[in-house]
Amino acid sequence: MKKLDNKGMTLVEIIVSVVLISIVLVFLFRLLVDLRNETSNNNYAYNNQVNKAEIVYNVQNDLHRYELKNVTSSTSSNRVTVTFTWALNRSEGGNASSQVSTLEAWKDSSDNYFVKYTDVDKDNVQTWKIKDAIIDLTNTNIIEMHQTNNYMYFKVRLFVYNKPFNELNCAESNNEVDDIEISFSKYFKQ
Repeated sequence: MKKLDNKGMTLVEIIVSVVLISIVLVFLFRLLVDLRNETSNNNYAYNNQVNKAEIVYNVQNDLHRYELKNVTSSTSSNRVTVTFTWALNRSEGGNASSQVSTLEAWKDSSDNYFVKYTDVDKDNVQTWKIKDAIIDLTNTNIIEMHQTNNYMYFKVRLFVYNKPFNELNCAESNNEVDDIEISFSKYFKQ
């Protein structure tokens, strides 16, 4: 039997091995990019969760302390304002009065986004800078509002998109966990 003399690889064998390694590396690179995007989105979302919780907590405090009469919103190119109108039954003067509190979201000239809540008494004004995210100021509004003589329900949502924007986090596939949402329902005694 004749012994083969294997002193090296042929050019065809080298080209085939380079192509196979390239295909495997392309898939691995894409996997790493996807994992990085998902991790980045989760980190940015987590950083804004504390702000979101504080905003919702402050609005809910007023919702539990006072009687809500109405909710309205107004939108401009760089600002959204949601106005809560409250019926206040103050024991000091004996007269019921009506006051408002506001939830505002805006973008400043440096493209930073902020949310501010001013409570009924105007003694608690808090402003939060939304970091590494944008608020969709064109799409924020009172999503649902139902009111009858004995029932009121509303939902307000500020759509938040965390940076960096990619196919996992954009307007077409919004991660609703990032959004700032306030919902309220109440039955009134007759």
